[in-house]
Amino acid sequence: MSGPASGDIEPVYVQIGRRVRKARNRAKLTQAVVADRTSLSRTSIANIERGEQRFMVHCLLELASALGVSPEKLLPTEAAAETRVQSVIGDISDQNAAQFLKVGLQKAKVLKK
Repeated sequence: MSGPASGDIEPVYVQIGRRVRKARNRAKLTQAVVADRTSLSRTSIANIERGEQRFMVHCLLELASALGVSPEKLLPTEAAAETRVQSVIGDISDQNAAQFLKVGLQKAKVLKK
């Protein structure tokens, strides 16, 4: 599966990719070895690590198995998601709009106070 049509990298895939690379480096494996242990190519592993390739859940399970970690270790944490939301709010140039969005997300319990 290819990346988004617009060429933008989706934050969730970037976060997963970072975790895949970190787990692979901890396990002292090359991208080629991980590819051999999964149904993915070495190029796909590289693209996943850069957050540039969408992939199906079964591939996440294969990656976790190949890397010797649980699938949960490759998924973004709630804290990482909150950091991303805070970053987006910080990028809003209209401070009133940013504050309105922040308060709304806090009330919806998407964002901690």
